[in-house]
Amino acid sequence: MRVEFSQRGRPMSTKSTIPIDADVVRQDGVSAHEAWFRAEVQAGLREADAPNAVWVTQDEVDQQSAQRRIAWQAKIDLQRKSA
Repeated sequence: MRVEFSQRGRPMSTKSTIPIDADVVRQDGVSAHEAWFRAEVQAGLREADAPNAVWVTQDEVDQQSAQRRIAWQAKIDLQRKSA
């Protein structure tokens, strides 16, 4: 599909010279984005199934995030004091 845009950036019609990459379809009928997405999912599944995969609990993630927020806030406070 091709889309034509007005000067304000709004689509005007479906007959333009601007191709939309997501609509590029391979010979087997799979779009480029779908093929990329499938490959990413397969890579993620292989990584998750690996015997050396490291799993992190939600509590660990929450704790790490809280520590980062504290550090960022301290950095902001320091920058404000020196400004």
